[in-house]
Amino acid sequence: MNFQFFDTVSSTQDKARSLLASRACSPPFAVCASSQSLGRGTSSRLWYSPPGNLFLTVALRAAPLFESGVPVTLLPLKVGCVAAEAIRGLLPDEGERALKLKWPNDVLMDRKKVSGVLIEMEGDCLLIGVGVNVKTAPPVPDSGPNLGRSSTCVGDYTSLPDDCGEVVKKLGEDIAMSLGLWFDEKLPNEPGDVVKEFAEQVEFGVRIKMREGGWVVPIRIERDGQLLVRVEDTGEEKLLCSDYML
Repeated sequence: MNFQFFDTVSSTQDKARSLLASRACSPPFAVCASSQSLGRGTSSRLWYSPPGNLFLTVALRAAPLFESGVPVTLLPLKVGCVAAEAIRGLLPDEGERALKLKWPNDVLMDRKKVSGVLIEMEGDCLLIGVGVNVKTAPPVPDSGPNLGRSSTCVGDYTSLPDDCGEVVKKLGEDIAMSLGLWFDEKLPNEPGDVVKEFAEQVEFGVRIKMREGGWVVPIRIERDGQLLVRVEDTGEEKLLCSDYML
């Protein structure tokens, strides 16, 4: 895979788009940076992007996924699993035990966010964005449009060099190569494989706050990647299909 590393970009998603538009790169390729000036998360929420953290976009042809029989709704879950596995490689045993996944793609450590995912389409390509707090845990607003879960970073769990450039680059390469390999060789015919891999790393039965208010308790992940939850106030069970929870 063509892997390009930059000290800083406006956002790796936008950089990947410009490389596609200029035909400077063709999928599969990855754009990695250690800082962004205009980073964004899901629903255009601000993604704080200080130096020393990982900002990655992997550009892949969408056709292998669409032709595999795997519901596209499982892609965020798989990306979360890949990110979690790469982060584990940086952690001592106690850090590994603290790491969990939160549906549909966040990586948590002690229930604080250490990694998130943004997936967008550009023509016939998937732009899979992954951010990992390596050196710094950015401040996260507890109200307003950029409301989010408290953050942590890999550096809170293990010693890192003052200059994390090589650590960030290696982490980006590991995630990019794993996603590329999954698309090329390992897309399963059985969607349950992805659900099982993700569900094994989730804390079910733990109440989670909804973005619009109220609390839910995750019950299980359906075969198409939707999450069945129980609404705490009413006891009602309902399916979630996108990013509704903090």
